[in-house]
Amino acid sequence: MKVAGLLKQTVKRRHPGNRMSFKTPPGAHAPGKGRSVFGPSYFLEAKMFFEQKIDLRSKRAMVNFLDGHYRYYTMNSWNRTTSYANRVKIPYLGLTREQASRAYDMLDTDYWDELQPIIDDFTSEMKGQYTIATNGRSGGYLVLYSKVASGIDDGLSRDEFMDWSMSDLRDRVELVCRFDRASDEIRDAFINLLDNCKVVEETVMVPKTVKRIVCSTA
Repeated sequence: MKVAGLLKQTVKRRHPGNRMSFKTPPGAHAPGKGRSVFGPSYFLEAKMFFEQKIDLRSKRAMVNFLDGHYRYYTMNSWNRTTSYANRVKIPYLGLTREQASRAYDMLDTDYWDELQPIIDDFTSEMKGQYTIATNGRSGGYLVLYSKVASGIDDGLSRDEFMDWSMSDLRDRVELVCRFDRASDEIRDAFINLLDNCKVVEETVMVPKTVKRIVCSTA
């Protein structure tokens, strides 16, 4: 016979620190409705960490940007297919020593609940043709994915980029720059979690189904 029981489990979760009240910024989505507590309007002034200003009038500048952009695998490393990417491992985020220390503790929580709306907004803006996902053993890379291809510009040489028309180059540069801007928004949101929230441990009761023996009374 199966019966429902309770399993005690200790989990870590984010908790707003004393310095932060989760006040919704003007134009932002309210918490508790599947949106980040910061809201999309919060990130309009995201600092340029990954994003670069590219001269869209210069073919050489655009080719240099695309050819030199960081790339990472879209699946496992053995399939060798790559796309545009940004490295978001903690040592590469430009954090202070104190922020980095808090970041490692934050990794054990549900912090992505606050970052996912940024990706959702990007995917919506791209009309579902492109999206962003993490990859790597510890999810330390943000990768740009295409709906119709396993990789984006995978294996293209500089000379092949130079053969593109100015219009095609601008379209691709604008896409990759928008990806970099979304990466900046994700980084900024994560830093705000580090600065304004703390990690606490809680013991929660989790329902669990178990089997036990029930004997009839003679």
